[in-house]
Parts: sequence; C-alpha cells; structure tokens
Amino acid sequence: MLNTKRQQPSVERPRILVVDDEDMILRLMERFFQKSGYEVDLARERNQAETLLENHRYDLVVTDLGVTDFHEPGGLEILELGRRPESEPKLIILTGDGRPEVERECLGRGAHLFLSKPQPLDQLGQAVSGLLEN
Repeated sequence: MLNTKRQQPSVERPRILVVDDEDMILRLMERFFQKSGYEVDLARERNQAETLLENHRYDLVVTDLGVTDFHEPGGLEILELGRRPESEPKLIILTGDGRPEVERECLGRGAHLFLSKPQPLDQLGQAVSGLLEN
C-alpha cells in the first residue's frame, strides 16, 4: 500500500543568539523568541558568544553592550565575529547606555539597530522580525 500522506517540507527556522549577563533577561528572551518561531541560543559572557559565533550560523544577534566590554579596547569585536563569507548576521545592540556617541559608534561599526533598555519584548520582536525580513 502506498503512503498517500504528503510530507511537509522541513522549514529551517531563523536562528538567534542572545547575549546578556542577566539570567532573567536571557530566559525571558529565550521563551519569547522560541514562541515566535525562532531557534535561540544564549550566552552570558563574551567568551561564550565568541564560541557560539565561531561554531554556528546565526541570522541575528541581540547583545547587551555591557557584555561586549564596549569601553575596553576592541570591545565591539562581537560585531566582527559573526561576519564570515557564508554568514553575516544582523546585529541589535540592547543597552542601558543610550548616549548618542555610543549609538553612533555602534552603528558606524556595523550594528543594524541600537535600542535602549528596558525594551518591551513585543517591540523588540517587531524589530527582529523587520530585520530578518529584509
């Protein structure tokens, strides 16, 4: 007997990396983005983020600027880590340091969006969706 059921093609879900040093924020974003249909990986420290970026392809990275050691030399290296010929994820900086000069520096170095904390999850979700559609 022939199987007449149609196999649904597997759809690859967009993959997001969330980098923040606050567990509560990580868990909230993880649940929110998973419910929105994304694959989500989490990193609490810059080293964890670097390892994940070296070993996985991400469509988008949301990172707290504090975790990236912005004020240290080379602090925005996380912007560069995700850029490889086969992968260039969109990058959202989420920070409590919303000074215009910090925003200019981040955008000038390749961030796609610069958002201040706290940011309502629904607004962050809209920003993510908008970036991934383009």
